[in-house]
Amino acid sequence: MLSAAKRYGAVLLFSFLALQVFSQDIYEKYDIYRNPVKVILNKFSLTATTGLSFTNYNQDLSGVYFYQDRDNQYIFSNNI
Repeated sequence: MLSAAKRYGAVLLFSFLALQVFSQDIYEKYDIYRNPVKVILNKFSLTATTGLSFTNYNQDLSGVYFYQDRDNQYIFSNNI
């Protein structure tokens, strides 16, 4: 049995090769040259985020009640 890293690598390699085969058809058809380095780098992306990722919600639901049946959901005020 292959280890998880080897299986993941094999799946990644197979999918990369499959994408290469399917994506090369149009470039060969119209004789368009693509730099192999750019082709490989185009498959990856970098993402950067800023912030602390904290979101605080404050809800006061003391004046309402919820009712749900099979088809609908309702929110009613206790003041009715």
